Amino acid sequence: MQAMTVTASDYEEKIVAAGLLQMAQETSLTAEVSGVVDAVLAKDGDLLTAGSILVHIDDQSQTFQTDTSKATYLDAQAQYRQLVEVDSRSALADLGRLRALKTQTEKSYQDAQKLFQEGAISQNALAVEKANYDSVIVQWTAADLRVKSLAEGGALRSSSYSRLEGAKASYERAEDVSSKYHISVPWDSVVLKTYVKPQDFVQAGQIVADIGQKSGYHVVVQLDEKYFSYLTKGMPVTVSVGEDKVGAFEGKVDVITPKINEDTGTFDVEVLIPSDFPYQASDLTVNIEILLQSVPNAITVPAEYLVVDPEGKQGTFVYLYQGGKAVLTEVELNRGPGSKSVISKGLSEGDVILLPVPGLEDGDSVKVSKEG
Repeated sequence: MQAMTVTASDYEEKIVAAGLLQMAQETSLTAEVSGVVDAVLAKDGDLLTAGSILVHIDDQSQTFQTDTSKATYLDAQAQYRQLVEVDSRSALADLGRLRALKTQTEKSYQDAQKLFQEGAISQNALAVEKANYDSVIVQWTAADLRVKSLAEGGALRSSSYSRLEGAKASYERAEDVSSKYHISVPWDSVVLKTYVKPQDFVQAGQIVADIGQKSGYHVVVQLDEKYFSYLTKGMPVTVSVGEDKVGAFEGKVDVITPKINEDTGTFDVEVLIPSDFPYQASDLTVNIEILLQSVPNAITVPAEYLVVDPEGKQGTFVYLYQGGKAVLTEVELNRGPGSKSVISKGLSEGDVILLPVPGLEDGDSVKVSKEG
Protein backbone atom coordinates (compact mmCIF):
# COMPACT_ATOMS: atom_id res chain seq x y z
CA MET A 1 0.00 0.00 0.00
CA GLN A 2 1.01 3.60 -0.50
CA ALA A 3 2.04 5.29 2.72
CA MET A 4 3.65 8.46 4.00
CA THR A 5 5.84 9.25 6.98
CA VAL A 6 4.50 12.03 9.18
CA THR A 7 6.82 15.03 9.54
CA ALA A 8 6.51 18.29 11.43
CA SER A 9 7.23 21.76 10.08
CA ASP A 10 5.97 25.29 10.41
CA TYR A 11 2.71 25.60 8.52
CA GLU A 12 0.74 28.55 7.23
CA GLU A 13 -2.51 28.48 5.37
CA LYS A 14 -3.58 31.66 3.63
CA ILE A 15 -5.84 33.00 0.94
CA VAL A 16 -3.92 34.61 -1.91
CA ALA A 17 -5.89 36.62 -4.46
CA ALA A 18 -5.94 39.78 -6.55
CA GLY A 19 -8.34 42.63 -6.01
CA LEU A 20 -9.09 46.15 -7.22
CA LEU A 21 -8.25 49.22 -5.18
CA GLN A 22 -11.26 51.51 -5.11
CA MET A 23 -12.35 54.64 -3.35
CA ALA A 24 -15.12 54.66 -0.82
CA GLN A 25 -17.04 57.02 -3.09
CA GLU A 26 -16.60 57.90 -6.74
CA THR A 27 -18.66 60.04 -9.08
CA SER A 28 -18.64 61.74 -12.45
CA LEU A 29 -18.98 65.50 -12.80
CA THR A 30 -21.22 66.66 -15.64
CA ALA A 31 -21.76 70.02 -17.29
CA GLU A 32 -25.13 71.57 -16.44
CA VAL A 33 -24.88 74.16 -19.22
CA SER A 34 -23.45 74.20 -22.73
CA GLY A 35 -20.47 76.36 -23.55
CA VAL A 36 -16.75 76.62 -24.23
CA VAL A 37 -14.32 75.44 -21.55
CA ASP A 38 -11.97 78.28 -20.67
CA ALA A 39 -10.05 76.60 -17.82
CA VAL A 40 -9.33 73.17 -16.33
CA LEU A 41 -7.88 73.95 -12.91
CA ALA A 42 -6.46 70.54 -11.91
CA LYS A 43 -4.86 67.54 -13.56
CA ASP A 44 -5.38 63.82 -13.07
CA GLY A 45 -4.19 62.75 -9.64
CA ASP A 46 -4.48 66.19 -8.02
CA LEU A 47 -6.12 66.57 -4.62
CA LEU A 48 -8.89 69.14 -4.25
CA THR A 49 -10.73 70.38 -1.18
CA ALA A 50 -14.53 70.40 -1.10
CA GLY A 51 -15.97 73.24 -3.17
CA SER A 52 -12.87 73.75 -5.33
CA ILE A 53 -13.59 74.54 -8.98
CA LEU A 54 -12.26 71.90 -11.36
CA VAL A 55 -13.64 73.03 -14.73
CA HIS A 56 -14.71 76.56 -15.69
CA ILE A 57 -16.96 77.25 -18.67
CA ASP A 58 -16.85 80.67 -20.32
CA ASP A 59 -19.60 82.72 -18.66
CA GLN A 60 -19.07 86.29 -19.92
CA SER A 61 -22.61 86.59 -21.27
CA GLN A 62 -24.10 85.07 -18.15
CA THR A 63 -21.94 87.27 -15.92
CA PHE A 64 -23.40 90.35 -17.65
CA GLN A 65 -26.93 89.07 -17.03
CA THR A 66 -26.10 88.29 -13.41
CA ASP A 67 -24.51 91.71 -12.86
CA THR A 68 -27.55 93.41 -14.44
CA SER A 69 -29.92 91.39 -12.24
CA LYS A 70 -27.83 92.23 -9.19
CA ALA A 71 -27.90 95.94 -9.99
CA THR A 72 -31.70 95.82 -10.41
CA TYR A 73 -32.04 93.96 -7.13
CA LEU A 74 -29.78 96.37 -5.22
CA ASP A 75 -31.70 99.34 -6.67
CA ALA A 76 -35.04 97.83 -5.64
CA GLN A 77 -33.61 97.09 -2.20
CA ALA A 78 -32.40 100.69 -1.83
CA GLN A 79 -35.80 102.05 -2.94
CA TYR A 80 -37.63 99.84 -0.46
CA ARG A 81 -35.33 100.89 2.38
CA GLN A 82 -35.77 104.53 1.39
CA LEU A 83 -39.54 104.07 1.49
CA VAL A 84 -39.56 102.24 4.85
CA GLU A 85 -36.80 104.06 6.69
CA VAL A 86 -37.02 107.60 5.27
CA ASP A 87 -40.22 108.26 3.35
CA SER A 88 -42.47 106.74 6.04
CA ARG A 89 -40.96 108.89 8.80
CA SER A 90 -41.10 111.96 6.61
CA ALA A 91 -44.75 111.30 5.77
CA LEU A 92 -45.61 110.88 9.46
CA ALA A 93 -43.86 114.14 10.25
CA ASP A 94 -45.76 115.94 7.47
CA LEU A 95 -49.04 114.46 8.68
CA GLY A 96 -48.32 115.68 12.23
CA ARG A 97 -47.50 119.17 11.00
CA LEU A 98 -50.63 119.30 8.83
CA ARG A 99 -52.76 117.92 11.66
CA ALA A 100 -51.73 120.91 13.82
CA LEU A 101 -52.21 123.31 10.90
CA LYS A 102 -55.64 121.78 10.21
CA THR A 103 -56.66 122.41 13.82
CA GLN A 104 -55.37 125.98 13.60
CA THR A 105 -57.04 126.90 10.28
CA GLU A 106 -60.28 125.21 11.32
CA LYS A 107 -60.44 127.41 14.41
CA SER A 108 -59.62 130.51 12.37
CA TYR A 109 -62.40 129.71 9.92
CA GLN A 110 -64.89 129.14 12.74
CA ASP A 111 -63.90 132.45 14.35
CA ALA A 112 -64.28 134.18 10.98
CA GLN A 113 -67.79 132.76 10.61
CA LYS A 114 -68.82 134.25 13.98
CA LEU A 115 -67.30 137.61 13.12
CA PHE A 116 -69.06 137.62 9.73
CA GLN A 117 -72.41 136.86 11.40
CA GLU A 118 -71.76 139.80 13.75
CA GLY A 119 -70.93 142.01 10.78
CA ALA A 120 -67.35 142.49 11.95
CA ILE A 121 -65.69 141.23 8.75
CA SER A 122 -66.55 141.19 5.09
CA GLN A 123 -67.63 138.33 2.85
CA ASN A 124 -64.22 138.40 1.18
CA ALA A 125 -62.38 138.02 4.48
CA LEU A 126 -64.56 135.01 5.34
CA ALA A 127 -63.88 133.51 1.91
CA VAL A 128 -60.11 133.83 2.45
CA GLU A 129 -60.29 131.96 5.76
CA LYS A 130 -62.41 129.22 4.16
CA ALA A 131 -59.95 128.88 1.25
CA ASN A 132 -57.06 128.53 3.70
CA TYR A 133 -58.95 125.89 5.64
CA ASP A 134 -59.98 123.95 2.49
CA SER A 135 -56.35 123.99 1.22
CA VAL A 136 -55.05 122.57 4.49
CA ILE A 137 -57.78 119.90 4.47
CA VAL A 138 -56.67 118.81 0.98
CA GLN A 139 -53.03 118.67 2.09
CA TRP A 140 -53.90 116.80 5.29
CA THR A 141 -56.02 114.25 3.40
CA ALA A 142 -53.20 113.62 0.92
CA ALA A 143 -50.67 113.26 3.76
CA ASP A 144 -52.95 110.87 5.62
CA LEU A 145 -53.37 108.72 2.50
CA ARG A 146 -49.60 108.74 1.94
CA VAL A 147 -48.91 107.59 5.52
CA LYS A 148 -51.42 104.77 5.14
CA SER A 149 -49.93 103.78 1.76
CA LEU A 150 -46.41 103.69 3.22
CA ALA A 151 -47.45 101.71 6.32
CA GLU A 152 -47.28 97.92 6.61
CA GLY A 153 -49.81 96.50 4.15
CA GLY A 154 -50.19 99.83 2.36
CA ALA A 155 -50.27 100.08 -1.41
CA LEU A 156 -46.94 101.87 -1.91
CA ARG A 157 -45.04 99.64 0.49
CA SER A 158 -46.63 96.46 -0.90
CA SER A 159 -45.84 97.51 -4.47
CA SER A 160 -42.22 98.33 -3.58
CA TYR A 161 -41.84 95.04 -1.69
CA SER A 162 -43.23 93.09 -4.66
CA ARG A 163 -40.68 94.78 -6.93
CA LEU A 164 -37.93 93.91 -4.44
CA GLU A 165 -38.97 90.25 -4.21
CA GLY A 166 -39.20 89.96 -7.99
CA ALA A 167 -35.76 91.50 -8.45
CA LYS A 168 -34.32 89.25 -5.74
CA ALA A 169 -35.77 86.12 -7.37
CA SER A 170 -34.37 87.15 -10.78
CA TYR A 171 -30.96 87.77 -9.25
CA GLU A 172 -30.96 84.44 -7.40
CA ARG A 173 -31.94 82.63 -10.60
CA ALA A 174 -29.13 84.37 -12.46
CA GLU A 175 -26.64 83.46 -9.70
CA ASP A 176 -27.83 79.85 -9.79
CA VAL A 177 -27.27 79.71 -13.54
CA SER A 178 -23.86 81.39 -13.14
CA SER A 179 -22.80 78.79 -10.59
CA LYS A 180 -23.42 76.08 -13.18
CA TYR A 181 -20.54 77.46 -15.25
CA HIS A 182 -18.21 76.61 -12.34
CA ILE A 183 -17.97 72.81 -12.02
CA SER A 184 -16.69 72.10 -8.51
CA VAL A 185 -16.02 69.01 -6.40
CA PRO A 186 -18.60 68.19 -3.69
CA TRP A 187 -16.10 66.79 -1.17
CA ASP A 188 -12.34 66.49 -0.62
CA SER A 189 -11.44 64.67 -3.81
CA VAL A 190 -8.83 63.03 -5.99
CA VAL A 191 -9.12 63.85 -9.68
CA LEU A 192 -9.26 60.46 -11.38
CA LYS A 193 -9.65 61.58 -14.99
CA THR A 194 -10.55 64.74 -16.87
CA TYR A 195 -12.21 64.48 -20.26
CA VAL A 196 -12.07 68.09 -21.46
CA LYS A 197 -9.46 70.76 -22.10
CA PRO A 198 -9.60 74.53 -22.68
CA GLN A 199 -11.40 75.61 -25.86
CA ASP A 200 -13.47 72.39 -25.95
CA PHE A 201 -17.19 72.92 -26.44
CA VAL A 202 -19.28 70.92 -23.97
CA GLN A 203 -22.97 70.10 -24.03
CA ALA A 204 -25.21 70.15 -20.98
CA GLY A 205 -25.14 66.67 -19.47
CA GLN A 206 -21.68 65.82 -20.83
CA ILE A 207 -19.24 64.16 -18.39
CA VAL A 208 -16.21 66.39 -17.83
CA ALA A 209 -14.32 64.52 -15.08
CA ASP A 210 -14.31 61.56 -12.72
CA ILE A 211 -13.42 62.12 -9.07
CA GLY A 212 -13.10 59.99 -5.96
CA GLN A 213 -13.30 60.73 -2.26
CA LYS A 214 -9.84 61.50 -0.93
CA SER A 215 -10.07 59.18 2.06
CA GLY A 216 -11.59 55.78 2.66
CA TYR A 217 -9.91 53.49 0.13
CA HIS A 218 -10.81 49.83 0.08
CA VAL A 219 -10.01 46.75 -1.97
CA VAL A 220 -12.77 44.71 -3.57
CA VAL A 221 -11.87 41.06 -4.16
CA GLN A 222 -13.83 38.03 -5.35
CA LEU A 223 -13.08 34.81 -3.47
CA ASP A 224 -14.06 31.21 -4.03
CA GLU A 225 -17.09 30.19 -1.99
CA LYS A 226 -15.00 27.54 -0.19
CA TYR A 227 -13.42 30.37 1.83
CA PHE A 228 -16.72 31.84 3.00
CA SER A 229 -16.92 30.09 6.37
CA TYR A 230 -13.30 30.95 7.25
CA LEU A 231 -13.60 34.73 7.04
CA THR A 232 -14.74 37.12 9.75
CA LYS A 233 -14.94 40.89 9.85
CA GLY A 234 -11.76 42.50 11.19
CA MET A 235 -9.37 39.75 10.05
CA PRO A 236 -5.97 41.22 9.08
CA VAL A 237 -5.16 41.35 5.37
CA THR A 238 -1.79 42.08 3.75
CA VAL A 239 -2.16 44.35 0.72
CA SER A 240 0.68 44.91 -1.75
CA VAL A 241 1.30 45.93 -5.35
CA GLY A 242 2.98 44.13 -8.24
CA GLU A 243 4.74 40.81 -8.57
CA ASP A 244 7.43 41.91 -6.10
CA LYS A 245 4.67 42.74 -3.59
CA VAL A 246 6.06 46.16 -2.80
CA GLY A 247 4.48 48.61 -0.41
CA ALA A 248 2.86 45.94 1.74
CA PHE A 249 0.36 47.36 4.21
CA GLU A 250 -2.02 45.73 6.61
CA GLY A 251 -5.71 46.18 6.03
CA LYS A 252 -8.64 44.36 7.50
CA VAL A 253 -11.75 42.57 6.28
CA ASP A 254 -14.55 45.12 6.42
CA VAL A 255 -17.50 43.71 4.47
CA ILE A 256 -18.30 40.10 3.58
CA THR A 257 -21.09 39.92 1.01
CA PRO A 258 -23.43 37.11 2.06
CA LYS A 259 -24.68 36.34 -1.45
CA ILE A 260 -22.82 33.73 -3.51
CA ASN A 261 -22.71 34.37 -7.24
CA GLU A 262 -24.29 31.26 -8.75
CA ASP A 263 -22.53 31.73 -12.09
CA THR A 264 -18.99 32.13 -10.73
CA GLY A 265 -19.22 30.40 -7.35
CA THR A 266 -17.63 33.45 -5.72
CA PHE A 267 -18.52 36.10 -3.17
CA ASP A 268 -17.26 39.67 -2.70
CA VAL A 269 -15.10 40.89 0.16
CA GLU A 270 -14.21 44.51 0.88
CA VAL A 271 -10.88 45.11 2.58
CA LEU A 272 -10.40 48.43 4.38
CA ILE A 273 -6.88 49.80 4.01
CA PRO A 274 -5.09 52.57 5.93
CA SER A 275 -5.33 56.13 4.62
CA ASP A 276 -1.55 56.32 4.17
CA PHE A 277 -1.51 53.50 1.60
CA PRO A 278 0.80 55.04 -1.04
CA TYR A 279 -0.87 53.75 -4.20
CA GLN A 280 -4.08 55.75 -4.20
CA ALA A 281 -5.49 55.09 -7.67
CA SER A 282 -8.92 53.83 -8.58
CA ASP A 283 -9.14 50.31 -10.06
CA LEU A 284 -5.48 49.56 -9.36
CA THR A 285 -4.88 45.76 -9.21
CA VAL A 286 -3.36 44.77 -5.87
CA ASN A 287 -2.36 41.54 -4.16
CA ILE A 288 -4.04 40.40 -0.98
CA GLU A 289 -3.10 37.69 1.48
CA ILE A 290 -5.34 36.61 4.34
CA LEU A 291 -3.69 34.35 6.90
CA LEU A 292 -6.17 31.69 8.04
CA GLN A 293 -3.90 29.77 10.39
CA SER A 294 -0.23 29.65 11.35
CA VAL A 295 1.01 26.64 13.35
CA PRO A 296 4.66 26.22 14.32
CA ASN A 297 6.08 22.65 14.15
CA ALA A 298 2.78 21.40 12.76
CA ILE A 299 1.93 17.90 11.60
CA THR A 300 -0.05 18.09 8.38
CA VAL A 301 -1.82 15.34 6.51
CA PRO A 302 -3.23 15.48 2.95
CA ALA A 303 -7.01 15.22 2.84
CA GLU A 304 -6.87 11.92 0.92
CA TYR A 305 -5.28 10.15 3.94
CA LEU A 306 -8.21 11.01 6.19
CA VAL A 307 -11.13 8.69 6.82
CA VAL A 308 -14.37 10.24 8.04
CA ASP A 309 -16.90 8.19 10.03
CA PRO A 310 -15.59 4.73 9.04
CA GLU A 311 -17.48 1.53 9.86
CA GLY A 312 -20.21 3.44 11.70
CA LYS A 313 -17.75 5.29 13.95
CA GLN A 314 -18.06 9.03 14.28
CA GLY A 315 -15.03 11.24 13.86
CA THR A 316 -11.96 11.59 11.68
CA PHE A 317 -9.40 8.76 11.49
CA VAL A 318 -6.22 7.68 9.74
CA TYR A 319 -4.83 4.18 9.15
CA LEU A 320 -1.63 4.03 11.15
CA TYR A 321 0.93 1.47 9.96
CA GLN A 322 2.05 -0.55 13.00
CA GLY A 323 3.68 -4.04 13.02
CA GLY A 324 2.59 -4.76 9.49
CA LYS A 325 -1.04 -3.94 10.19
CA ALA A 326 -3.42 -1.10 9.43
CA VAL A 327 -4.53 0.37 12.73
CA LEU A 328 -7.53 2.72 12.58
CA THR A 329 -6.54 5.70 14.73
CA GLU A 330 -8.71 8.68 15.60
CA VAL A 331 -7.18 12.13 15.13
CA GLU A 332 -8.16 15.68 15.95
CA LEU A 333 -7.48 18.30 13.34
CA ASN A 334 -7.80 21.92 12.36
CA ARG A 335 -9.41 21.61 8.98
CA GLY A 336 -8.88 24.48 6.57
CA PRO A 337 -9.91 25.12 2.99
CA GLY A 338 -6.61 23.83 1.63
CA SER A 339 -5.59 20.33 0.60
CA LYS A 340 -3.90 19.61 3.96
CA SER A 341 -5.20 19.46 7.50
CA VAL A 342 -3.25 20.23 10.67
CA ILE A 343 -3.37 17.30 13.09
CA SER A 344 -3.55 18.58 16.65
CA LYS A 345 -3.84 15.16 18.34
CA GLY A 346 -3.40 11.48 17.44
CA LEU A 347 -0.17 11.48 15.41
CA SER A 348 3.48 12.05 16.14
CA GLU A 349 6.40 12.90 13.91
CA GLY A 350 7.80 9.71 12.34
CA ASP A 351 4.47 7.84 12.28
CA VAL A 352 3.64 6.11 9.02
CA ILE A 353 0.08 6.38 7.73
CA LEU A 354 -1.58 4.49 4.89
CA LEU A 355 -3.48 5.83 1.94
CA PRO A 356 -6.97 4.32 2.36
CA VAL A 357 -8.24 2.01 -0.38
CA PRO A 358 -11.65 0.38 -0.78
CA GLY A 359 -12.01 -2.70 1.41
CA LEU A 360 -9.27 -1.73 3.91
CA GLU A 361 -10.33 -2.44 7.49
CA ASP A 362 -8.92 -1.97 10.93
CA GLY A 363 -6.36 -4.72 11.74
CA ASP A 364 -5.75 -5.82 8.15
CA SER A 365 -2.23 -7.04 7.42
CA VAL A 366 -0.61 -4.75 4.90
CA LYS A 367 2.68 -4.23 3.17
CA VAL A 368 3.98 -0.79 2.31
CA SER A 369 5.01 -0.82 -1.35
CA LYS A 370 5.39 2.96 -1.83
CA GLU A 371 5.95 5.75 0.61
CA GLY A 372 4.60 9.15 -0.34
